[in-house]
Amino acid sequence: MTGLRQTDRATGLPEGLSLVEAGEEELLHAIYRLRVRAWRARNASFPEITAWSDPYDEIARHWAVLDSAGRPVAAARLTVHRTPRDAPDASIYGDAILAMEGPVGSINRLVVAPEQGGRGLTTLLDEVRLAAAREAGCRFVIGATRAGDRRIEAARRLGFEVVGPATPSSDGPLAVVQAVSLILLKRLD
Repeated sequence: MTGLRQTDRATGLPEGLSLVEAGEEELLHAIYRLRVRAWRARNASFPEITAWSDPYDEIARHWAVLDSAGRPVAAARLTVHRTPRDAPDASIYGDAILAMEGPVGSINRLVVAPEQGGRGLTTLLDEVRLAAAREAGCRFVIGATRAGDRRIEAARRLGFEVVGPATPSSDGPLAVVQAVSLILLKRLD
């Protein structure tokens, strides 16, 4: 794959992996397929689709961890919005979050291939997205997770607080996933 931009943060990666900011269409489509593979490995109720993308992918910044063959093994995105009401999956956030004034960074679509779990890739991708949100002038960053205690603890170490349960998704592939989602919030100002 060509047209990849190596990020400044290359340290801390396990051997054989590299971190890139993804913008090339071929890599983005590989990320959309990874989303499905990662979610389906964790949740049998995830829909039988081959790739998962949405309109926010067109305005998002994407990062991927690539293996030595250039295949994504972890990926995440950041979108920046005037208000939380403009963010992806805004309907899952409570009134307190939706009433906050932006700009706001939304971290979402974080996935790690099942065979790459436990290697620190989630934290690495969170750190990259938080740095990008700061650079974009965001006042706070929102997200949600269904991944459980390890994910919550990793987010807390980065300064996120859990502010409550999310309202279930009403559309898209996550609408059929049977799992409780928790809202994450980090203030940057």
